[in-house]
Amino acid sequence: MHRKIILASLLALSATWIWGTHAGADQTRKSITPLLILQAQYDSNFYKDPIDETDVWTNIARPGLEAEIETERSYASLFYTLDAHYYSGLDEDLDFVGHTFKLDTGTRSRSDLLHVNLRDTFNRTRDPAELDYLDNTVDTEEYNINRFEPEVIYTFGRSDFRLAYTNVWVDYVESGGGEDSTENRGTAEWKYRLDKANALGLNYQYWNVNYDGTSSDYDSQQVKAVYERQGKMLKLDIGAGWQGRKFDEPLLDDISRFVWDLTLQTKGLQNTTFIFKADSNVNNWSTATGYYDATKLALTVNHDFVADLQGRLYGSYQKSDYEFIDRDDDTWTLEAALSYTLTRWLAVAGAVGTENRDSNLAVAEYDNVYGLAMLSFVYPIGTGSPVISPSPLNR
Repeated sequence: MHRKIILASLLALSATWIWGTHAGADQTRKSITPLLILQAQYDSNFYKDPIDETDVWTNIARPGLEAEIETERSYASLFYTLDAHYYSGLDEDLDFVGHTFKLDTGTRSRSDLLHVNLRDTFNRTRDPAELDYLDNTVDTEEYNINRFEPEVIYTFGRSDFRLAYTNVWVDYVESGGGEDSTENRGTAEWKYRLDKANALGLNYQYWNVNYDGTSSDYDSQQVKAVYERQGKMLKLDIGAGWQGRKFDEPLLDDISRFVWDLTLQTKGLQNTTFIFKADSNVNNWSTATGYYDATKLALTVNHDFVADLQGRLYGSYQKSDYEFIDRDDDTWTLEAALSYTLTRWLAVAGAVGTENRDSNLAVAEYDNVYGLAMLSFVYPIGTGSPVISPSPLNR
């Protein structure tokens, strides 16, 4: 299934590229960017174990390619890297070759009233956070995950109407603690622009998640009222509403709760930007009874010291209150990163950080200190520039 999706995405990119070639050079912006990222990371507690800490070096080589094209009425970008992971300090062999694939393409009508977009991402990884922004697990299982999302946006007067379908499938390479699963989600959204700076709207989503193993399938629906403000110095997004979740397993109680999110971003401040993000919801993926109410707060501060030297501070806190078991976790992360551009196509970067989890279950607690160094070669060819800049500043 995922091979068909990726093939269709590649064909869409090729069609847009050919269309742009015949549209005229003066109306088309396009580039091809070979890239190579080399990264070394140290973890003091690789398995995030409360007692038996194992320090591990992870070496990653990521050769890849990025392509981008934009015409008057269409655009497409593709990003791919082969992600070869090699571990030093482990008693078991976890070396693997992963993949990262991202495609974003779309068209718009001559009147600019109708937009049709398609996004697809594929990852082969051991990072459980790829499953869920509110993830609270420490698994190291290798798995494939693909997200496929077509959408249609129609503008009528001051209103924007959006319809989207999302398909997510998860496929574990070996049978272990994880379960293969599939999600199908429909989204309907309406936004009304009050003026140039302010907008109100409604967002409705319905989705189901089906597991191939013993975990309970479920159906969810969520409705939120949203407010957006695009000011000269500040961008604000607020959403609040309700989610209801019904499990197929009769022994699991249904979930019904208030959900909200907030994003606050500064603009126009000299050399520094602040991004604050808060979410309160229920995690989307789990096995057995591992669902929890999660509230996550995250602050990112980006600063340009000089033209070629950028810094980043990141801190986050997540409270996870489990629904079906007596467990309550508090997870903290703090990270500092620097990136220096040596030339137009060569950059070095590094980061240090710490993460820890406190829990009423001693077996769930852990502390980990990590550091990483990165060398990235990114050489755009053509009239465009890279869409994705590989750097710990974008993690």
